[in-house]
Amino acid sequence: MRRLVTTAIAAMTFSGLAVAGSTSAQAAPVPGAACTSADLGKRHHWVETAEITPTITHYTAVNVTEGTTGLREYELTQQTVVTTEVNKSAEIGTGAEALLKLVSIKVGFSTKTSKATTAIERLKIVWNFNQPGYYGLYKGTRVVQGTHVSLNCSAVSRAGEPARTEWVRRPGGTYTTFSFIEEGSISCDDAVPPNTLRALARAQLGCEGAKPKPQPAQIGGGTDSDVGVQGLPAGFVCEPGYYRISTGNQDALSGSAEAVMLLPWTNGTHQHWRVCHSPLTAEFPEYAFLARKTNRCLEVPSRQVADGVALKVDGCKGSVNDKHHRFYVYKDVAPSNAVGIQNMHSMSMIAPLNGEPGPEVPLAQYASGQENGSGTFQLEKLP
Repeated sequence: MRRLVTTAIAAMTFSGLAVAGSTSAQAAPVPGAACTSADLGKRHHWVETAEITPTITHYTAVNVTEGTTGLREYELTQQTVVTTEVNKSAEIGTGAEALLKLVSIKVGFSTKTSKATTAIERLKIVWNFNQPGYYGLYKGTRVVQGTHVSLNCSAVSRAGEPARTEWVRRPGGTYTTFSFIEEGSISCDDAVPPNTLRALARAQLGCEGAKPKPQPAQIGGGTDSDVGVQGLPAGFVCEPGYYRISTGNQDALSGSAEAVMLLPWTNGTHQHWRVCHSPLTAEFPEYAFLARKTNRCLEVPSRQVADGVALKVDGCKGSVNDKHHRFYVYKDVAPSNAVGIQNMHSMSMIAPLNGEPGPEVPLAQYASGQENGSGTFQLEKLP
């Protein structure tokens, strides 16, 4: 176990194999492991780093004199608010919950895996002091923050080796969660282990000239800036001609109206799609799919992140930071046309609703894709 020391607080950092058994505890697969075309439409979370920081959330100093001992109620002052977040969002959907469960496994103790905040903690606390003295009363927790990535199945080529499909690291982001709330009292006479909540509380009491460590106003809650640039980002180009997006049973995606669904292949214009992308020099370019019938973009509506949200076609609107109508495409080894499709906003994989392809079945997003492989599509250039 390594320790990362930051000012007066020592934080423990776990990365890679820093915690015995943590890698094996994470759900398979692992980065670099082989995968098959059936995995192209699947996605797995991978926790890269986890930093544990003891954090005081509520505190007060109490001067207990003769005649004021015994059981009494005291009011604490809120110092720090800790909120569970994934990628700067406090809305914890199915995919975010699955990620936070992996965080708990990685650090080896229980952490919050759903929407939670320390802001709801009561400010008042009942405590029994049986001796006069100067005490600190506190509430706090162990905050866990770190980075995560997605694992997606995609074709990989290396010099001197045949191409193969394997699980590759893809963009992820950050997360914040925390453990249970601890409350207690502390005095200058107490011996405390270093790098603990009790040590922090004792430091705030001013014992032996110790100075309190400044606390951040809030952990989490950031938002991205937004600039108003309409349409697809600069640099996108569209391939000549049109493509078919189909499933293994040959039902093809139709974009004739706002709703999109699988229909038996007829080669009608409602089943034709323009494929546009950012420069192909990137390892994983960004893609947009425009329905020929309406010249509108395939997208996740209203920038939703929940599992089961059905896709639609709309006007390719939004700023350069809006990624609800842009996708990553994970390809099989050539000459296969098999692909997996991942929305860049939600980072969810696209698959038939409930993983059941068939006529008039909508497309929907799922944080981890579908286990039955129904999220593997065929992306074929039309003659």
